[in-house]
Amino acid sequence: MVYVVAIVGFIAGFALALQIVGYLLRDRPRDELLTNRGLRMTYGLLAWAIAALTSYCAIAVFRFYFPEAS
Repeated sequence: MVYVVAIVGFIAGFALALQIVGYLLRDRPRDELLTNRGLRMTYGLLAWAIAALTSYCAIAVFRFYFPEAS
């Protein structure tokens, strides 16, 4: 069951991260978004880090509320 919570938390975190990255990059011109590889690395790692952190938090909450299930 912990795996299911981790996967759901990761997917939710990734969706949240894409919303945040979209907000942060809203003023950048389209050409810069397509050609600047530095943006990919910076904001891509940010998205993966937020998704991993959200997954970890989902597991922590699950273990707090359901200690006998983990």
